[in-house]
Amino acid sequence: MKLLNQNIFNALSLIGAMLILSATVISCEEKEQLIGDNYEYVLLIDVSMSYEGSKATLNGNDLHASLMQEMGIEQNSPTSNGARIHFSYMGKSYLPIVSKAELEPKIWMLNPRDDRINEVNAFYDLSRQRTNDLLSRNATDQISNLYRGMLNGLSQIDHSAQHRKMIVFADYIESSITMEMGEDYFKEPEKLQTDYEKLKDLLVASESVSDAFEGTEIVLICPENSLVTYEAAKFWKRFYEEHNLVVSIRSSY
Repeated sequence: MKLLNQNIFNALSLIGAMLILSATVISCEEKEQLIGDNYEYVLLIDVSMSYEGSKATLNGNDLHASLMQEMGIEQNSPTSNGARIHFSYMGKSYLPIVSKAELEPKIWMLNPRDDRINEVNAFYDLSRQRTNDLLSRNATDQISNLYRGMLNGLSQIDHSAQHRKMIVFADYIESSITMEMGEDYFKEPEKLQTDYEKLKDLLVASESVSDAFEGTEIVLICPENSLVTYEAAKFWKRFYEEHNLVVSIRSSY
């Protein structure tokens, strides 16, 4: 009887070991199915003085909460999703400093739950802080280097990620050595559409839009009741859509 019990114990131990092994040793295809979605976002703000008055309408906590909900990330809750948010700005600087917050995609069920929750909370707190820091950045520049700033923002993204988006906060009036949307357009905003081809050629001649950006989403936040700002946002929408990006204009996020 003692031998029988020992054999039963050994058999159960073997079955348990096999179950543990099957849970931890899985194929690459199965791992890909268990790992969550990957989000690559850029938050990009105009720090030229012409946009300074509009920044008062921006709320970093509200924006951050919307982004986290969109990415399926909650405080004190594990997730298999991964996310990386880049924080950048547009203005005089040709290549502005870019900071980021990152959460690695992970099969959290195969790791200690508390460890994953700690990773999620660290990402949540850091991304909220950097969102607020970016939106409260003081305007110091006289020019709006929007085109170079947007291309630099797009270049930060891993364009192999499932979800790719750049969210832009600006008045959309380019004022740089590349192109000047000057007083004529403030007086007649509709000229931004009639002069579209001429303005587009100036941009493309200075720097082309990479084919790698195709399919990435751009959201142009345009909360102002200003006709010239709206017409300028429409100009950028048309321009990037011609390069196969997905562009929308929204009053808020």
